[in-house]
Amino acid sequence: MIKMSRNLLLIKLETEKVDTKGVILPDNVKESINEQRANMSGKGEIMALGPDCKTYKKGDIVRYPGYIGNLVEDKELGKGLFTVVAENDIIIGFTK
Repeated sequence: MIKMSRNLLLIKLETEKVDTKGVILPDNVKESINEQRANMSGKGEIMALGPDCKTYKKGDIVRYPGYIGNLVEDKELGKGLFTVVAENDIIIGFTK
């Protein structure tokens, strides 16, 4: 079980790249995560949140500035890439 502290959110990154017509591009066409982070905002699903988080809940989809957050890759978290972001750094959130 993952526990976050303070107002921190653990966000699973959305790593699939989709072109303007909705076609999912294969891995060899995708930009690296670091290139995406430098060029635009990040997007992902909240997987865990700290006790001081009041606005969002687990499962919400959020966007945050691409230069914000610390990348995390750990077997305990499951497959994929994650980032840790403070709640006040979220640009916009979509509740499920």
